[in-house]
Amino acid sequence: MGKTRLLQELRRELRGIRIGGSSASALESHLPYVPLATALREALMDRERLGRRLPALGAILPELRLGSTDNDIAEVAALEALVAALAEQAPLVLIIDDLQWADARTIAALGYLRRRGADLRVAIVTTASAVETLASDHPLRALDLDVHLRLEPLTSAALAPLGMPGLHERTGGHPRFVQEELSRPHRESPSSTLAEALVNQCRAEGPFGFRVLVAASLMAQPFEPEPIASLVGADPIALTEELERLCARRLLRVERSGFRFRYDLVRQAVLDTISPARRRLMQDRIRRDGSDLPALRRSAWAQGA
Repeated sequence: MGKTRLLQELRRELRGIRIGGSSASALESHLPYVPLATALREALMDRERLGRRLPALGAILPELRLGSTDNDIAEVAALEALVAALAEQAPLVLIIDDLQWADARTIAALGYLRRRGADLRVAIVTTASAVETLASDHPLRALDLDVHLRLEPLTSAALAPLGMPGLHERTGGHPRFVQEELSRPHRESPSSTLAEALVNQCRAEGPFGFRVLVAASLMAQPFEPEPIASLVGADPIALTEELERLCARRLLRVERSGFRFRYDLVRQAVLDTISPARRRLMQDRIRRDGSDLPALRRSAWAQGA
């Protein structure tokens, strides 16, 4: 949260230093070296000359070997060419945003640079989502760092000067959600752009995870796992394990003996995906099963959850 803005501010502070920046993309995560190559194109001068002197650099910057019939470049040779190019053109800074979407070769190259180029006048600054939200086999988990700065949510004290009671409770101090609240003082639901992004994030947890989140969005917060288990037809223990996983994914959090959405904006975005007919059927199912369904209201915001 706020990591892209932090990089923007860093670029403004770095005067007189060549900078190469990029942002990794989920759509390009299957392509090798894309975010690294984008940053290098901005940072390196006279790349064609470098390509003639260091032909293996073409494995990372493919435009340097267009028309070449030699496409078999060893990965180590490409990384050594990268080290040589950076050594020649230092000092410079490479900045890569959203590294969690980078391909495995880009991440491996950054690790190689950190060890092999330890004496270079080069800084590599990256940002990524919280590591605990990544898959256990994600290559970013193995990347060693010299400095790790974790951006925590804004505190209630930091938000107090805005003069909006309950702002921290509704947003959890997430800067993007705070900004959304400031721009929507009289609207119940988040903007369509933000709502779509939040729902897509929830859908990425898989069909079962999203069903659990949909059911949880109907409940007054915090909620117990038993009504959710009844609604989605799952064993209560297995359901609780899924709720704990969603907590690790930072969509829910534990509260007392139950759970609740970490951010009300996420809850509202999911709640708005439920049609009135489906909502009625889900409520009837819980009542028919004899579960204690808290009084439901149209908006999670009206509940002040």
